[in-house]
Amino acid sequence: MLVNCLNIIVGVFWLLLHYIRLDYLGDIPLSQVVYYWIAFGVMNFFLYYGLTQLNTENDYLNTLTHQATIDPLTQLKNYAVFKTDFTKKFGEFHSSKKPLAMIALDIDYFKRVNDQYGHLAGNKILIGVGKLLIGAVHDLPDAHCYRVGGEEFNVLLPNISLEQASQFSHDLQAKIRQATFQISENQNIKITVSMGVSTLHASDKTQNLFYERTDQMLYHSKGEGRDHVTVDTELTKSSTTGFGNPVSSTQN
Repeated sequence: MLVNCLNIIVGVFWLLLHYIRLDYLGDIPLSQVVYYWIAFGVMNFFLYYGLTQLNTENDYLNTLTHQATIDPLTQLKNYAVFKTDFTKKFGEFHSSKKPLAMIALDIDYFKRVNDQYGHLAGNKILIGVGKLLIGAVHDLPDAHCYRVGGEEFNVLLPNISLEQASQFSHDLQAKIRQATFQISENQNIKITVSMGVSTLHASDKTQNLFYERTDQMLYHSKGEGRDHVTVDTELTKSSTTGFGNPVSSTQN
């Protein structure tokens, strides 16, 4: 539509020049007007076609990027992006010394949900948890959420202290516990989550040490009966595992 309008405007412009006969332009023959009009139309067509192709390719690349980086179910970043971001933040910590906290989160008894209500119900739970995570980090511009496994999630909290991360985790746990998830037209259920919270230490020479410590906090929560948040306090060190002393709570 825009192309046709431009062609008409340019055509009218050249016709006006032909009939007005401005002194400094001289006489412009009608054949020359038609030639310029056609030349502009052809040029305009190829320009429009080229831009359309570029936009199509750009949309395609954006779609591929989205598919490669975003979990289609929860709309959270996927494990591949988590690994990239985790590596970047780990490097930034050792150069800037700014704090970095991480949360490992697991939906309690998720297999029971799938077995009892079906996988479609399980998917609705995952979608709901994803929305709650996105909402929870909305006011933390540097924070990012990831779905790293079936019912497993990670949250990276740059520039957040361990105490702040602990409070954030307890608040998030309470929101999930209080939420109602609709799994069918006439049925709603509630769920709980287990969490592990840790902060990056200067002594963490590799990413695995930090990741495994956070994971250890999560498994401690599960071992305590689930629906727990376990925070690495770094008050003591274990000579065999190198993990901080975990403190577990259900803080309602």
